[in-house]
Amino acid sequence: MTLPSMADQAAIHVNYRLIDGYHVYTSDDVYGLYVANTDAQAAYDAVAPSLERLVKLNEKIDCHVEPAMTFGQAAEAGGGDCPGCDAA
Repeated sequence: MTLPSMADQAAIHVNYRLIDGYHVYTSDDVYGLYVANTDAQAAYDAVAPSLERLVKLNEKIDCHVEPAMTFGQAAEAGGGDCPGCDAA
């Protein structure tokens, strides 16, 4: 079994905004990321697979993206301006 080295890992920073009832995710690190949905969990869940596809398209690199936090953790950490602000 081969474990990934630290050189094989990277962080992608993702920005979150709530715009007119849409949970919107973008990133300055990955060109083209724009995920928007009125359902907070659906928007959050779409980010990782969208990033995987965009990295493949933009950089020709196959990768696996895992969020640093679960949806619930992100909702708790964000307070009123969070990915799960409508999931109370």
